[in-house]
Amino acid sequence: MDRGRRRLLRTGAAALLASGCSTLPKGDRGADPGRRRRHHVAIVGGGYGGASVARFLRSRNPEIRVTLIEYDKVHATGPGSNWVIAGLKPFPSLLARYGKLKRLGVNLIHDWVAAVDVEGRNLRFEDGSRLGYDRLVLAPGVALNWDAIEGYDAAASEQLPHGWIPGLQTLSLARQLRDLRRGGVVLIAAPDGETSCPQAIYERASLIAHYLREHKPMAKLLLLDPRETSPLRDRFAEAWREAYEFGGDNSLIELVSGREARVQRVDASSRTLYTGAIEQRRRADLINIIPPQRAGSLAQAAGLVDAGGWCPVDPASGESKQAEGIFVVGDAAASGLGRNAVAAHALARRCAYRLAAEQADAPEEDEGEDPRIDETLYSLITAERGLVRRRAFALNDGVFEPLPQPKAEVGKARADDAVAAWERLRREIWE
Repeated sequence: MDRGRRRLLRTGAAALLASGCSTLPKGDRGADPGRRRRHHVAIVGGGYGGASVARFLRSRNPEIRVTLIEYDKVHATGPGSNWVIAGLKPFPSLLARYGKLKRLGVNLIHDWVAAVDVEGRNLRFEDGSRLGYDRLVLAPGVALNWDAIEGYDAAASEQLPHGWIPGLQTLSLARQLRDLRRGGVVLIAAPDGETSCPQAIYERASLIAHYLREHKPMAKLLLLDPRETSPLRDRFAEAWREAYEFGGDNSLIELVSGREARVQRVDASSRTLYTGAIEQRRRADLINIIPPQRAGSLAQAAGLVDAGGWCPVDPASGESKQAEGIFVVGDAAASGLGRNAVAAHALARRCAYRLAAEQADAPEEDEGEDPRIDETLYSLITAERGLVRRRAFALNDGVFEPLPQPKAEVGKARADDAVAAWERLRREIWE
């Protein structure tokens, strides 16, 4: 993940709950504990993508030496953070620790990687020490683009939280929601352009609306979405009609979409946004701005991004199209799949199988190379109801192509399914 996320977690509530997961001493960073040289894969970033590669790789080929470099001793997961904001789950429920990976034989280094030496195949840490590798996997997550909206930067986010990077921002948004006055207005400004986990924007709107209905009578939610059209948003809107009378006179949610919803500039001190070409003035008691995003700063510095700010990769393995021997997984990767935890896990599996087969000089034609990937994503609409979005992708001539999608299902039983699905994925990676 990006450095900002590391700092938030280290200084926030997550760090207070960190376990005693030991750090590999600096003197051992380049050392090989075995008598013969073993292929060394270094993985930077311990989220869904990076941690999944480490676990799959150790299971697939234990002879490979795997080092996972992750700044924080605990990882705060993005999935579930909206549930914390809406008071449905406690913050500690987001935290995942690395003890299981350590027991599987993964070397752990809790430090910040300052730079990647692509030609020399080594990583440089902040103290100047280095770690060599044979293959490198980057899972840098996303960086928030603070240059996209005039007046909205890291300092402004202290007053108008984005809540997009789990940690102190999650807690800040939750606290402001609790403190909202009776009859107050909540404004969510969605980003213009690509983002990680777009369905999380609409889940957030859903669950904040749920909280307002239960705890803040007469309050309203305004959602600004610069997208002119969005099939995903339309499916959430169907659920909102039933749950929140969306589109009616008593709707709890008001939607403004298209160019007039694009945030041009912000005045954080007065809690005011200016939107659209005419810079219409909009004020609210609680403003949640989700800024545009791009690949994490480490990937940018290593020259792995394209003009759009993302990392183009071979979808069959996650190998960068910008640098041989470097793989990119997680939300930073432009693989043709979605940017979400399920897609990160799926690409990580392909990456690990490719690396394991490469070391063993074995053919890659096994279950790790299944040309089809099924992506099932759950979101909550209320505390009882959820929405499931099923998509399938087929690898065709080196490109993932989406297959025809069934309509999203909405039902009362889906809320429990949503929680269970994310807990299963988390257990598979970290527990």
